[in-house]
Amino acid sequence: MEQRDPNINTLFQKCQAICKLHQDKIKGYMPPNCTYTAYDANPDLSRYTDVRCIEETRVILKNHERDFIHASWMRMPGKDDMSYITTQGPLPETLVDFWHMIYQEKISYVLMLCTLFEGGVEKCTLYYPEKLAEVVKFGRYEITLTECKEEAIANTTWNALTVVDTADPNSEPLYMNHVQVPWWPDQLAPEDARPMIDLYKWVKSVNPKGIPICVHCSAGVGRTATFVGIDYATRRIMENPNIEMVDIVREMRAMRFQAVQSHMQFLFLYVALMQYFIDDGVVEMTGRIEAFMTQYKKHAQRKLAKRAVQNQQGEKAAADEKEKENVKA
Repeated sequence: MEQRDPNINTLFQKCQAICKLHQDKIKGYMPPNCTYTAYDANPDLSRYTDVRCIEETRVILKNHERDFIHASWMRMPGKDDMSYITTQGPLPETLVDFWHMIYQEKISYVLMLCTLFEGGVEKCTLYYPEKLAEVVKFGRYEITLTECKEEAIANTTWNALTVVDTADPNSEPLYMNHVQVPWWPDQLAPEDARPMIDLYKWVKSVNPKGIPICVHCSAGVGRTATFVGIDYATRRIMENPNIEMVDIVREMRAMRFQAVQSHMQFLFLYVALMQYFIDDGVVEMTGRIEAFMTQYKKHAQRKLAKRAVQNQQGEKAAADEKEKENVKA
């Protein structure tokens, strides 16, 4: 049997130790003094029963039939007033609410970090037009796909949309962008951090100053908060180089319930921050850091390969079930 390099063993143990840190210090953490009044009053508007929406940071809908949507403000440290809206993938019951929020907050960029179905299970209801010049309408809002743009980042979809409030003839149309990342599986993390860092840097460079960026996946807490965590954590580390990652994620969880949901996402955040600071010349790429990133990549690839098999099985089961229903009909 081939013997492992002892250094590889040490690096693998480091990955395991970071994952265990999430398990012990973050997974079950709930920030004190948070309430969930509107969430508790609107159970049918939440995609998952175990993912709450914090009252103190929730996005409040104005001039609408209800003021609740499962969406949270995540405000970044610093003086530039940067903020994100982190939200769940829309449900059929919340399509109008979602577009009301987008129009109300004058959102310029929506980042969708999931696909509509994963492993045969719906993760997000279709809420946008898919073809050029296609128009969809949800309540008072009419959305048109006006341009299919070149990929902002490799293997992403970037479309320009126009949103019109048909109930108000004096209102201005909202010109916005929809960017989808289809290759980040639920609960897991990409094998390479650079594409997500590139996406983060790109959207920060093109998004109008003072306008929040809207990010969602399925629940809006795992992939979504991990992506936002790249921004939040880099700012906190620049403010205080001695701050612990556990404390950073706990701060994020005071804004978005269960932010950075899984141990793989926590580990990915470590790797993404290393890559970010290396790219900016703050940290030197040493052999040990490079070896750690390689070990992470192998670890992520194993997880992703296992998930791919599970997704294929889930899709087959869903197709078989649909075929049975068609036969019965």
